[in-house]
Amino acid sequence: MTEPAPIAGDAAASRPVAQSPALGILLRVLAMALLAMLAAIVKACAERGVPVLEIIFFRNAFAFIPVMLYIWRTSGFGVLRTRRPGAHLTRSAVGLTGMIFGFTAVSLLPLTQSTAISFSAPLFMVALSALILKEPVGL
Repeated sequence: MTEPAPIAGDAAASRPVAQSPALGILLRVLAMALLAMLAAIVKACAERGVPVLEIIFFRNAFAFIPVMLYIWRTSGFGVLRTRRPGAHLTRSAVGLTGMIFGFTAVSLLPLTQSTAISFSAPLFMVALSALILKEPVGL
């Protein structure tokens, strides 16, 4: 398996990444718990009449502040420069569309059904990785 390409301006890009399976597992479990909490909060807000786009706006607005503080304190804002604005715009549009569809699905379905359907995501990732990224898929 090859390592991902270093990020431009990343001072730590030349250092190997230390492996810590226990920490990785802990962080993954915490991430899943927090995502479950997010889905429950989205459902609760939607049931109280808050529009999905408003929920998305505030989710992103409150995430923006700590992300900007992190960038400012670590790598600096120069890391935000890009030579591929079209690719970043496409990625942002796909991400926002996915968030709109996902939050809308959570607001319209029972939380258990929405979660069960989301378990099919790996199947779509495998199929799309073959179609879009031309990655080999097999057993």
